[in-house]
Amino acid sequence: MRSPAELRSRIEQALHLSALLLTAALIFVVGDQAAGPATTLVDGAALPAQLPALTAASPRRLHVAITSLPAPRDRDWLRALSGPGHNVSWSAVLPLSSLAIEVEPRVDPAGGTLVRAWSAPGEQVRLADAVGTIDSITGVAGGTSIELPAVIGQLRIDGRTAHASADPRDALVPRRVVVLGRAGWESKFVIAALEERGWLVDARLLVAPGVVISQGAASIDTAGVAVVIALDSSAAPYARAIDAFVRSGGGLVLEPLAAALPVFAGLAPARVGVSRPASSLEFGGAFPRRALAIAPLQQLRVASVVVDSQDGMTVAAAMRVAAGRVLQIAHQESWRWRMSGVDGAVADHGDWWNHLVASVAYRATARAAIAAAADDPAPLAAWYSALGAPQTASGGTRAGLPPGLRFWLAGLILGALLLELSLI
Repeated sequence: MRSPAELRSRIEQALHLSALLLTAALIFVVGDQAAGPATTLVDGAALPAQLPALTAASPRRLHVAITSLPAPRDRDWLRALSGPGHNVSWSAVLPLSSLAIEVEPRVDPAGGTLVRAWSAPGEQVRLADAVGTIDSITGVAGGTSIELPAVIGQLRIDGRTAHASADPRDALVPRRVVVLGRAGWESKFVIAALEERGWLVDARLLVAPGVVISQGAASIDTAGVAVVIALDSSAAPYARAIDAFVRSGGGLVLEPLAAALPVFAGLAPARVGVSRPASSLEFGGAFPRRALAIAPLQQLRVASVVVDSQDGMTVAAAMRVAAGRVLQIAHQESWRWRMSGVDGAVADHGDWWNHLVASVAYRATARAAIAAAADDPAPLAAWYSALGAPQTASGGTRAGLPPGLRFWLAGLILGALLLELSLI
């Protein structure tokens, strides 16, 4: 049996060891809290309801775990909470949809809206306006373009975990098309094709040396003209005015006989190659333009973009010149397509020329006097811009480490020391 002195010594040692262990624990807790304030963890689904309380509490660290992208209002609110001395981070529980949408009026006398939508390849999204669903789109590399005759209100695409929206607010200011060429079948039917689509066409047609037939009186400038079409060498006298027009934002379509002129060397996207006969005798196939003779485009300029190719040859290329756009085509005598007698040839020829003109037309717009909804055209990109890349939650409040733990540890240490002293 131990003596009272030995027992008291053992108790003193136990109290001393307890004080040392409690002191080590206190140092750990104080160091952990000094390393940074605890992170407040928030479920993304509850974020809208908790934002007012979080703003009042003003946590030094806030981490949001989301299953879908919050609304723009909530995203901007979180960004406002992330200021000096405060950190807002996030992580995604599920893969987030990467969506984007762009809406602009069609450059077409018939009006309408052009929608460009992008989603991850293979992801199916829903396109809708204020009335309801318009169509479903499956994501492909480079995105999808859709022409709509009419829309009501805001357009949006809905994915699995996000939606993107844009509001069509602009209306095109009408502009004219100027056709420059010799009086002949090509100029006659190019003018006819455009007028049938509703374009207002001015023309300068060379009949004989020094003899020009004029239609309309518009000068070549962006105040009244959207596009100039140069068909052949008769456009040469207007080269200086066309150059200024393009650099001011106007559009230019060059057929081979015009693109080969030295005066257009600074505007043409490529050099005109040797003329080749048509590779098909039938306009009724899937590729009716193969029945037209071509002068392939060669030695494309660095700034140019290939728009169309045929049988391994470039037959259309575009290029920006200052504020304007130039489209050079290789097809010759397109009037033969219109006059081929094939069903639908007249409409197809008109659609083709309408597309050529619309792709380079001067896009003068007037802001519509309507209240625009809050656009969110690229929600995931906006989320990354506002809050950065996703992070793993760290520094959160730990089980067993309540905020007042250091005071409890300090009390236990003091109590152990006092008991030890009382036994001395």
